[in-house]
Amino acid sequence: MSVRGLVLVTGAGRRVGAGIAQRLARDGWAIGVHYSSSRDGAEKIAASIRDAGGDADVFGGDLSDQAAIDALSSALAARGDWVGLVNSAASFAPDTITDFTLDAAQALVRLNLLAPVYLARKLREAIGSRRGF
Repeated sequence: MSVRGLVLVTGAGRRVGAGIAQRLARDGWAIGVHYSSSRDGAEKIAASIRDAGGDADVFGGDLSDQAAIDALSSALAARGDWVGLVNSAASFAPDTITDFTLDAAQALVRLNLLAPVYLARKLREAIGSRRGF
């Protein structure tokens, strides 16, 4: 099967992201397996994709850190011509109305919403000139 293109799956070292990465690989996509704190899991997912005949590379980066996203987008651009980004990275912080804080909520919004949009923008900048964007 020929490779359909490169897709980054954030948070692919475990849980839902790992399943998404494996499924996309089975469907012929080359996968960027992203992790923040689950490097061992990401390495295992990438190895399982490669063992099954797929194409996978591992990329680390803290998506709550703008400089880390900038570095990640540069590393991704060096890997090839990306066609997709699946955001599965997320943080879960249980709280209640009595212990809710604005700082904690803003940190969740930054990681779960703003970081993937910023990463998509940086990827577009990194590969855009090659694709005419």
